Amino acid sequence: MQNTSLCDSTTNHNKDGNSSVDDDCADTPRSKRKKKQTESVSKEVWLRALAGGIKSVGDAMKEKATAGADILPSREVVASLTHQEEALKQQTAAINELIGTLREKQ
Repeated sequence: MQNTSLCDSTTNHNKDGNSSVDDDCADTPRSKRKKKQTESVSKEVWLRALAGGIKSVGDAMKEKATAGADILPSREVVASLTHQEEALKQQTAAINELIGTLREKQ
């Protein structure tokens, strides 16, 4: 019989060509260290994915806020233009009345 040691198990090869696997080194320090490293990497990948998702949501919220903020100044500009147009109409009316008064005096 020939023993071949693999990462976390031992494979026994018999003379008749059959083989059996014994999971006898599952609790060794090496396998525990490897498991902790794998768990650590998995957590790190998960946290990076979570952070990426949070960043995407934050970016989307900023875009939405910016789009909403762009509408408000537009409304303010329209309101301001409306007031300016009204003031211009009143000034034009006052000027026309003054011109009419001056023509009557001539």
